[in-house]
Amino acid sequence: MRSLDQCDSGYLCVWSGSGYTGTIQRFRATGTYRAITVGRVKSVYNHRAGRAYVHEGSRGGGVFACFSPGERDSETSGWVQRAGSVYLSASANC
Repeated sequence: MRSLDQCDSGYLCVWSGSGYTGTIQRFRATGTYRAITVGRVKSVYNHRAGRAYVHEGSRGGGVFACFSPGERDSETSGWVQRAGSVYLSASANC
C-alpha cells in the first residue's frame, strides 16, 4: 500500500504521484544537497524534527520551498513538481 506510512520518522519523503502514490524517494542526511530522482514531485511529507527545503535546481539553485516538521502536501503544484534537490536542516520551523 502506498501512503504516508511509507515515510518513516526522521525522513523527508517525496512521491511521483499525488496522494502519496507512485515511486517514493526518502531523504535522511542533514546538511547536504541531495538530488531528487523520482521525476515529478507530486507529494511531499517532512516526517522529521527539522525543516526541509525543496529546491528547483539540482544542487540547491533556483527557487525553494520550506517544509516545517510534520508538514505535508498531497498534491504539489507549479515548479515544485519539477524540483531537482532537497536540503535537510537540523533547525526547527521554517
